[in-house]
Amino acid sequence: MKQYFLLIICLWQVVAYGQIKKKENPIVFAESFLGVSAGRAGGLSYGTELNYQIKKSFFTVRQVYSHRLTLKPVMLTPITPFVIINGIYNSEEYSALYGLRFINIRQSLNISFGVSRNSYREIYNFENNQQTEKVTTYTGVPYEVNIKWFKEEKRIFKIYGIIPVGKPTAFGSGVGVKLFGNISKNSYVGIGLACGYGFHKKY
Repeated sequence: MKQYFLLIICLWQVVAYGQIKKKENPIVFAESFLGVSAGRAGGLSYGTELNYQIKKSFFTVRQVYSHRLTLKPVMLTPITPFVIINGIYNSEEYSALYGLRFINIRQSLNISFGVSRNSYREIYNFENNQQTEKVTTYTGVPYEVNIKWFKEEKRIFKIYGIIPVGKPTAFGSGVGVKLFGNISKNSYVGIGLACGYGFHKKY
């Protein structure tokens, strides 16, 4: 009888231990990026993102801004050339994307598509102290491909990578390469460097 009682106690402990789930951090991180893009709405591009992952499903909200100038050569005198700004073009994008993200030990790859609201502002024709301004709003299909690197395991967070703070944590930095763009009335495609902070995988 005593043996049965001990066996029941052992089985209960095994079941109870098996029901204890390891507490895992969510996968959520913010990042910013800087790059160059080509296309009608291209130029010097930069933006911010907030990302969240459930299993392999990857959700993103992002903002992208692009700026471009066009220049025109003029002759101040028959022998003195000069360059003036002939046009200023600014693009703004606000979008939501969905895709898949695959995680390795310290690296991830994701591919995402979505829908966006875009604004394209043109300022041109600067001759005779006059200028023409035109603003167009339209929808588009944003996309991006990211390769990102981050820490392999929990570590003590370091401010500026130098000053240690607290205990080992899942919170940390990540850097990567981003291919981004938008299929729309004013399409563009760009590439840039991205960096951010948050929880890049489950530790």
